Amino acid sequence: MNFKDLQYSIGKFKTDIHSQIVKSNPLQKQDTKALSLWIFQERNDLASMRTLAYERSETNKALKAWTQQECEEDKTENSRDLEDIVGDKLFRLLNKQVEVEQEFAKMNRKQKLTSWKDKYQQYRHAIKSIRDREEKLSDQREKKRSLQSRIQNLKKNSPKSPKLTEFQHELDSLAKDTHESEMDLADFKRFALKEAFYLRFNAMNEYAQKTALIAGFGRYLTDLIEIEPTPPSQINRNPYEKGPEAAIIFADA
Repeated sequence: MNFKDLQYSIGKFKTDIHSQIVKSNPLQKQDTKALSLWIFQERNDLASMRTLAYERSETNKALKAWTQQECEEDKTENSRDLEDIVGDKLFRLLNKQVEVEQEFAKMNRKQKLTSWKDKYQQYRHAIKSIRDREEKLSDQREKKRSLQSRIQNLKKNSPKSPKLTEFQHELDSLAKDTHESEMDLADFKRFALKEAFYLRFNAMNEYAQKTALIAGFGRYLTDLIEIEPTPPSQINRNPYEKGPEAAIIFADA
């Protein structure tokens, strides 16, 4: 197993362990166990994005270090283009992408809904609101399940027991009493899900737009890297003259 596969396996193992802990939590109620797992995994997604943003910032630092080494080893002006375009402009542009990812994954619950990172947080809160409503009905649902289990046992073991009619009447009464609440919850779920996914996809759209802008300016800067072959008779590469143009492009980014 190579190092990349090992990293993936370790990360996957940690995720599986955390998920299993949530699934096995004895404090979780039956009606909200799957929903709680979804909410937990959404939180993990945000944590993974924060980790990814950090790793990319470290990658950018490595890129910067490489260009510095290239320039230090080259005592001429041959590396001036790499120093300016790659080691400065592209390095700073890639750091802007890191900032975008950090902003998207930032946990900020106190701010108003003014930016796309807040929309993603509101998305999670909308899902949580479904769980809150589910939990309010959990006791009644558990009572219904208990009655249904008793009825099934009596039908199997004591079909003539007078308790069978009593339990069935109690179950019918409970179902009637909770019908309106169940219908309200069903309506609320759809309202909350619609709001949640609108928020999420709006946040994703804003994130994608920012990323697309950075990628576009990155291509413009990359186009300034001169790839014209240097003739064997020429001692040095052609002098780098795209500095002002690169500065204008980066200023617009």
